[in-house]
Amino acid sequence: MRTTIDLPDPLFREAKAVAALRDQSLKDVVVSALRRELRDGRATPARRRSRPAAFPTLACKGDFVIQPTKAQLDDVV
Repeated sequence: MRTTIDLPDPLFREAKAVAALRDQSLKDVVVSALRRELRDGRATPARRRSRPAAFPTLACKGDFVIQPTKAQLDDVV
């Protein structure tokens, strides 16, 4: 089925870059991400709400969310 969606420019560029790195089409990356989101969301809706993040999620101005790894946090501390 064909549909049209509007993506924020940074998200579109990132998805295109991921597709290129994986030697996949943008469609394949989007379908894979959507399937994963629907599978994870359907299987454990209560757990997803109550499960704490492994590391803090830091919001910043703009469309970006930073999720540092343990190694990155250790470097800062």
